[in-house]
Amino acid sequence: MNNLILKIRRKENRFYEFLGSVYKNFSFPCITPLHKTFWWERKIRLELWRWFLKVFYYTPLFKSICFRVGGNLNLIDGLPFVNENIKIIVGDDVTIHGDAGFQGYKVNKNPVLEIDDSTFIGPQVRIGVGKEIKIGKYCLIAARVYISDHDGHPLGWQDRRERLPVTGEEIKPIMIEDDVWIGEGAFICKGVKIGRGAVIAARSVITKDVEPFTIVGGNPAIIIKKIQ
Repeated sequence: MNNLILKIRRKENRFYEFLGSVYKNFSFPCITPLHKTFWWERKIRLELWRWFLKVFYYTPLFKSICFRVGGNLNLIDGLPFVNENIKIIVGDDVTIHGDAGFQGYKVNKNPVLEIDDSTFIGPQVRIGVGKEIKIGKYCLIAARVYISDHDGHPLGWQDRRERLPVTGEEIKPIMIEDDVWIGEGAFICKGVKIGRGAVIAARSVITKDVEPFTIVGGNPAIIIKKIQ
């Protein structure tokens, strides 16, 4: 077989050139009723499998490591990654993408992550909790948002060289109030409070408090305008 393929690639004679032409140009005809049936069969089969994994595997596993979970939890396409000893509290009607990640920090014994009712946590969101992060109701957190109440490493180079953790004084809780919309790729830094109804533009870096009903954007973020 390998020898035949080599001859076709080299086009050693007209016969092998013909075989190569047939291979490159061959296309199986679309039989609409048949292939539409196959399309629906595949769609239904995959949706049933996703439903089965979510109901009987991912959701019970996630609930087992949470302190409290409300009704109608919706996990999308997988199981969120949870590390260390976070105390996770989830309200009603919360949606979390399966590739989100919640990581605790080892300074405090039981850092708390609270996600209130009807909030959406998008794909590849990362939340690092050293002490406390609270996310209010009806919040929309888009893909690849990073939220952390600590810097991850101490500022002193000697402490970093010795791989020491940040001190408790360097960890500052984050509060995100109701109806906040955080755009894709934004960074929410330690110690900030984002007021109700605020909008954070994509890829913004939030280093200080955001007033309610305000659009902010940039690095570091500044006020763009007020909204109703």
